[in-house]
Amino acid sequence: MAAGTVIDGKREAFVVPNSVQKSGDSYTANTTEVIPQKYWNRVVDGNIGLGEAFIYDATNIRLRNLTIGYDLEKKWLKNTPFQRIFVSATANNVWMIHYNLEGIDPEASSATNTNAPGFEILAPPTTRTFTFNVSATF
Repeated sequence: MAAGTVIDGKREAFVVPNSVQKSGDSYTANTTEVIPQKYWNRVVDGNIGLGEAFIYDATNIRLRNLTIGYDLEKKWLKNTPFQRIFVSATANNVWMIHYNLEGIDPEASSATNTNAPGFEILAPPTTRTFTFNVSATF
């Protein structure tokens, strides 16, 4: 049973943390009941708590950058002063294909340049940008 104070809509007097305990030379599933308050006090005990309870898999697959460009044909430029015109469109942060933690971008952390790297503290959403470029040579 996973640790928690409410299970199936009922408040539990005790919880059994999802863990193991040493039994001789091997490990067995933990069956020790713990008062929920004591369990959660230990889990969130400042900087020395059980960090594993708050570590998530940050694996993600994304389409970060997409650029489409086109060189205009020289025949279109015959009666113009241009030798070449290139047009392109770029999009950044196009598509988050797969991620393991709903609503959090693992690369967007509001705790950079601090003594708490890796903490996610309500970081703003990653922005998607679009640019359009025209370059011409005479």
